This record gives sequence, structure tokens and C-alpha cells, in this order.
Amino acid sequence: MPDVMKTLLLNPPSFENFDGGASSRWPATREIESYWYPVWLTYPAGMIPGSRLLDASPHKVNWQQTIQICKDYEFLILFTSTVGLESDVKLIRKIKEAQPGIKIAFVGPHGHIKPDETLNASADIDFVTRGEFDHSVVEYAHGKPLSEILGVSYRKDGKVVHNAERPQLHTEQLDALPFATDIYKRDLEIERYNVPFLLHPYVSFYTTRGCPALCTFCMWPQTISGHAWRTRSTDNVAREVKQTLEYFPPMKEIFFDDDTFNIRKDRVLDLCAKFKPMKFQWSSTARVHSDYDTVKAMADGGARLFIVGFESGDAQILKNIKKGATVEMGRACLYEELPQSGDQGARRLHHRPARRDQRDDSEDHRLRQGIGLRDHPGFAGPCHAGDGITRHHGAARLPESRSSGGFRRSSIAAHRVPAPVQGGNDGGRQPLLR
Repeated sequence: MPDVMKTLLLNPPSFENFDGGASSRWPATREIESYWYPVWLTYPAGMIPGSRLLDASPHKVNWQQTIQICKDYEFLILFTSTVGLESDVKLIRKIKEAQPGIKIAFVGPHGHIKPDETLNASADIDFVTRGEFDHSVVEYAHGKPLSEILGVSYRKDGKVVHNAERPQLHTEQLDALPFATDIYKRDLEIERYNVPFLLHPYVSFYTTRGCPALCTFCMWPQTISGHAWRTRSTDNVAREVKQTLEYFPPMKEIFFDDDTFNIRKDRVLDLCAKFKPMKFQWSSTARVHSDYDTVKAMADGGARLFIVGFESGDAQILKNIKKGATVEMGRACLYEELPQSGDQGARRLHHRPARRDQRDDSEDHRLRQGIGLRDHPGFAGPCHAGDGITRHHGAARLPESRSSGGFRRSSIAAHRVPAPVQGGNDGGRQPLLR
């Protein structure tokens, strides 16, 4: 085995009209084509000399072209998914036929949840990773035996072997990782990535990993990233932001794709203080608990939009999904008094509504009254949270003036539920590989 294997990191092609969305795969035909960045693959890509990250769907690389590209590589790291596993297995069979000596690792949430099932799906898979795979695949590419690599599962003597878990990365180790944007610059075209509620072109990456919330529907904390909330230092994040602004002059916005960007006030305030002199637009996710001072600091630091996880206006549903938030907290976030830390009490956040249609007004009224929204066809259609899993969001737009004088919000019906697909989930289309 060479000192460093020539490595291809692949987010594989999907089905026609099923591409777009999280990991470039939908469990049903898409209404709007959109693409998120393959962030998880960028970190090992930056640590393996001579590697390439191929994000097939947004770059319109089909499975035949993917097979040809794989002929030039010795090691394939493929980010699989529940809805894409069958197609991915067929794809690697063709790849093995074209390049018999290539080694193949499957990474991603599906292999983490079901390593035995994933390995048994194909003899062409050499190993599967569990949890954070940044260093697992890098160690293999550098020649380390599978028996000595933490967090992997593989076959030996006809049986599946599960090595010990790999410890999660914390601040010092996260800061030591290469920047995701280094690989975007090297291997990707940012103009090919679009999300309807973000400005185009945009760039996204993580400032944290993990989420302490126990929401039953959310995939990442229950799979790769876990519930331990781990942060990059604010200086490290600021350096990547500065580099991103230098790398991509046409970029209109940075999206911080953390599960809960605003979960700790002091960190948000520190980041916003570092962002403010750079004068750029950004957006992020958010829980419902931010107070006025935090929101104002975000706005002053360049924030344009945050995606709030209201999930439902029904108290029982919030309990059932273990959201860790209440209807009252959601109501306060939108309209009323936002609680502040310490003993300062609460201050009222006045907002200036953005333009809305009549249906949006009705939906807002339903949330104010604490009426469940999940059965309402106009509220927050599927926002992909991982292959085959949906979550519901509201979107709050921060003051464009960056001042404290107003608060603009967009409709909480930020995503429309697509019309039912006629003729079944595949829309009558045939898969790419038979």
C-alpha cells in the first residue's frame, strides 16, 4: 500500500429530479432544485494530499462519468444515505468492474445507524464508518490497518467486526481541521449551490458540532455529530470567514449551518463582535430562546436571516417530539417579550412586518393562538434535515438597516408543501442503475 492512497471523496449522483436538498437526495421528486454543500467530506479531503472531492449532482456529473473518474483512484470515500443506498451499491459494483483494485468506504448517517446492514448490502464495501469520520478515512488513506482504526466496521473471516468508538472532536481538534472553504475553492463551484431562502451564490459551513436538544425528528445529533455541543473557537471561525470573503468575491451570503447557532449567548455576542468589522451578510439556524440583545447584536454583526425551529404551535406535539421549547416561547420569539438572561427581566422586541399575503396572516394568527400547525397545508413544508427526514422551520428576517429600530420577519410559511407526486414516489421514473 502506498504512503498515501490516491483518494476520491464522492457525494454520488442521485436520480433525475430527486437531486437537490440535503446530501443531494430527496425521498420524493423535488419541487425546487436546491443544493447544500457536502461539508462533512471537506475535512478529510483537506487532510489527504492529492485527493479530490466530487459533488456529483450539483455539478451535473452522471453515474457513467463518475465511473470513469473513479478509474484514476485507489480509494473511494462515498457519502451514502438511506434513500440512496440501493443506487450507491449498484454504482460501486460498476466502479469495481472498471477499477477492480479500488478500496471503498461508506460514510454518513446510514452506516452509523446500521453498519451491519450497510456492509452486508455489498461485498464491494471494504468498511463503514461510525460517528465523525474525519480521521478514520484519513488514517486508512495513509496506510493504517483497519484493525487499528477507531470508529470503523468491516468484515473479517466472514464476520462483521466493530472497532471501538472514536472520541468526538472538541475545540482544539476542531480548530486543527482544515477549513471547509479551502476545499470549496479547490474542487467546487459555488454558483452551483442554491437554497431558495438564501442569497445566491452562498457559502455554508459549521462553527459547532452536536446539539444537546433531544428532538426526535432530527438526524444529525442522533447519528454523526451526537448530542455533545462542541465549538470551534470564535477566532478560528472569524479566520475562515475572512478567508471566505477573500476566496469568493461574488458570494452574497454565508450560512452558518450549525444545528443551534444561538444556543449560548456569550459565544454569539463574541462572534458578532468579530463579524461586525468585516461587513458581510450572513444567516443561521436558531432556537426560540434568543433575547433582544442577542438578536440586535446579530443584526449589527451583519445577520440577515435566521431559521427558527418552531416546529409546531401545539403544546402536546412539542412534548411528543421532545423539542425542549413551549408554545409560549415561540409566541414570545415572534411577537412578545423575549426573556433575557440574569435578572434583567424582559424587553419587548418591536418588529416591522415584511410584506405578507392573507394566508400568512392566518398562519401567524394560528401560532399566536397556540393552535397546531402541522396539519395546516400552508405551514412550513418539508425542509430537509437529512435523507428521508423532514423538519419544520419558521424564518425571521433581521433588520436590513442593521439598527435596533425595527425587526423584519419573513412569512413563517417559508417552505411550501409540494403537491403529491402522481404515480408513486418515483414519479414513474426509472433509477439510474438497474
